[in-house]
Amino acid sequence: EAYSVKVHQSLALKVILNPGNIQMCDVKATVDSGRATVFVRHRDVLAREDGGGRAIAALFQNKRREVAYAWLAAYQKAHDGIKAQKLELANERQAREETEHEDRRLAEFQESTAGRHDSPTNRASRSVGNAKRPETSTSRREPLRQSHTPAAPRVLHDPGALTLVDPAGRRTEGAHSPAGSDSGRSDSGRSSALSTPRSESIAPQSRTPPPSYTPVELENKGLELLRRVLGGDSDEIVDLRTQRGVGADAVDELRRYYELKVHAGKEPDQVSLTNSEVKRALSTPDFFLVVVSNIEKSGDTQPTVRVFLDPLKQLRPTDSGSITLSGVRKAKSLVYNFDPTEDGLTPDNSD
Repeated sequence: EAYSVKVHQSLALKVILNPGNIQMCDVKATVDSGRATVFVRHRDVLAREDGGGRAIAALFQNKRREVAYAWLAAYQKAHDGIKAQKLELANERQAREETEHEDRRLAEFQESTAGRHDSPTNRASRSVGNAKRPETSTSRREPLRQSHTPAAPRVLHDPGALTLVDPAGRRTEGAHSPAGSDSGRSDSGRSSALSTPRSESIAPQSRTPPPSYTPVELENKGLELLRRVLGGDSDEIVDLRTQRGVGADAVDELRRYYELKVHAGKEPDQVSLTNSEVKRALSTPDFFLVVVSNIEKSGDTQPTVRVFLDPLKQLRPTDSGSITLSGVRKAKSLVYNFDPTEDGLTPDNSD
């Protein structure tokens, strides 16, 4: 432990046979006990029995050959241990830095969106916009319908009659599953016993009425909720859905791109990205995947907006077609919940 190692590519020993006979001898390694230093021609010489081994063995009086081989074994063991430790530390450091980077980006996103909601201009515009809404309290607060009334219309939530519960959003830490695990698989592939058919013939009947809205109207509601979350309007958050090949549904004034996956019912655990969306996610650092769910008005459903940063972090896109991302409900994200209000006005939480 007290000795240091120095590399000298022209390492040699001067041998004085007599005053008139001086010879220079090239050596691989040698020990200078006066300087507490091991000199070597190259770093790799330390790991050789005829290099560092013999140099170290010169410090001992007996069994120098055994000492040389003992040094070789000790050096190799230490080298393997240090290499493994460095690898482990590097992996831990990389994982920690990635987590810290994700946390910083989530915090920045939360701060920027929450700040918009706290601005006097934004608060005043929301109050004026909501105050102009007609009084339709009966349609906003409908009684729960029983499941045996299939004629009930299927309508969407009105974003203007909803209250954003927490402008900063609720963070989910996520639980990453190792590649190849069964966490993302469905139960459809599992074997089960077949049912015995009955002899009577009954034609299937639809108990669920068709929706009274179009897929475009569904997406429009999802984009409105995203604007509510971001605290922006149509000028600040531009709709890109009619522009082909962009790879995103919206972009804000900060050049942050948003890809929306809007669902009328409950939040799914898998979403698909097209090839252009994958390219946008790979080429644009500020790409956000937004999953909007529970848009259809049914009972006491609460619309939810979930925002993901770096959705492709643990997945590799295919060359063409689409990819499916699993673990929507468990991955690290920001969740924004909406509650229906009694009068359609955004409550004043200033007190």
